[in-house]
Amino acid sequence: MKNDSDKEDPMIILKESILVDQPIQEVFKFTSEFSNIEKWDPGVASSIKKSSGAVQVGTKYELILKYGLFRPKMQYRITHYEPYSKVVLKGSGESFSATDTIKFFSTNAGTRIDYQAKIEFSGFASKIEPLLSPFLRRIGKNALQGLEKILDPSNSLKKK
Repeated sequence: MKNDSDKEDPMIILKESILVDQPIQEVFKFTSEFSNIEKWDPGVASSIKKSSGAVQVGTKYELILKYGLFRPKMQYRITHYEPYSKVVLKGSGESFSATDTIKFFSTNAGTRIDYQAKIEFSGFASKIEPLLSPFLRRIGKNALQGLEKILDPSNSLKKK
């Protein structure tokens, strides 16, 4: 018999992949600089780099999300940084945490990006996780569509 302490924390795992016609170096540089997320993720109102210097393990960001009328804050930190290959960010908010893993692959057509977000809830939010799941999956799809659009070759990353 299991008790409440044996239950796993509620978690939503979002996975999306896109293929863009841009060189991996430019795609990685733009995407791994998480202050750019507000330019392509409609669920992010703002993202500010809180660390000085080059993007690397330990770089911190402060995000303000937008979910309807809510504007929750999140603190993110890069925990893994492998140029042109992978970046992992861990974020925490008031009632949830997230681990975003972004992998980059050079292809004949440009760059494939595999994006995975693991979102864990605590407190009251953990009780309504089943209701939040479809909403968050839609936000994840919209975010990657935004990234695909901004990385389209007809847009210059240098302007962004």
